[in-house]
Amino acid sequence: MSSKKQKIIKITNEGLKNNYIENYSDSQNWTPELFSKLTNIEIKSKTKEELVFDITGVDPTLVNTLRRIMIAEIPTMAIETVIINQNTSIIPDEVLAHRLGLIPILADANDFEEKKENEDFNEKNCLKFTMNVKCEKNKNGKIINEQIFSKDLNLEFLGDQKNKFYDNKNKIYKVGLVNDDIYLNKLAPGMEIDLVCYCVKGIGRTHAKWSPVCTAYYKLLNKINIIKEINGEDAEELKQLCPKGVFIVNKKGNAEVGNIRECTSCRECIRQEKFKEYIELGKIADHYEFHIESVGMYSPESIFFRAIDVLKNKIKIWHELLKEKSKK
Repeated sequence: MSSKKQKIIKITNEGLKNNYIENYSDSQNWTPELFSKLTNIEIKSKTKEELVFDITGVDPTLVNTLRRIMIAEIPTMAIETVIINQNTSIIPDEVLAHRLGLIPILADANDFEEKKENEDFNEKNCLKFTMNVKCEKNKNGKIINEQIFSKDLNLEFLGDQKNKFYDNKNKIYKVGLVNDDIYLNKLAPGMEIDLVCYCVKGIGRTHAKWSPVCTAYYKLLNKINIIKEINGEDAEELKQLCPKGVFIVNKKGNAEVGNIRECTSCRECIRQEKFKEYIELGKIADHYEFHIESVGMYSPESIFFRAIDVLKNKIKIWHELLKEKSKK
């Protein structure tokens, strides 16, 4: 953790004060070693779908760059081409194709090549799914295939994909669907759907269906100081004022700051004159709470590392370009 003094952006009823962001790259003494010394990452919570971590001591441009890369530049696989042989449902072909395109595909895009414009679909550049369902009544009068879910898509291996994507350790295939319970359509007896889908490699900048995150965002960590003691009925009143329950009352009857991460900077606690001089609100200028919510094809931590790899490649490209320009 960096030992340098925290720089606080103060929040008042009138707006922001000391609204600066330190740019480490502007310092004449900036070096990779200094960056490594000042930067710290601490994981706060982690689940299968979401990763929350604190990152401190970095320039906001770097944090925002990582966020944008996660949303728009990490390659994934998604359904791009749908060949509909038969669709007698009430959903038009183009709407059905759009719904299919948004189904998250479980596959590592690094295992595939990018499909060229005039190239045929093959085992190296795509995954193939088929769907052939017909709604009908059985002998007992029960309706079969009335509701259509993503699980009705069947993976059809091309070439050597069956062997390539089989995980011998876990005895499962490494490709398929992230969720098999996504509702796609509803059929009446006599209606049927017969189609073929091809998944190809792409990025979220082309279309949101290729984005690996539901969202990726960050916010500055809050800083709240109670500079004068608040107790008794005033402490209880302050506790009730905060809609997020940030303030608590301790056993001595004094107001304290509880879970500061719940603060939304709504300023309700400083709108009243009686509390205005007792509380200081602010945000730490270089302390970010970062959230990564995965769609499911990659783990949140994998998305973070893939974003780092994309950024490294960008830096390498610019480095080579500037190096070439400097020779001229």
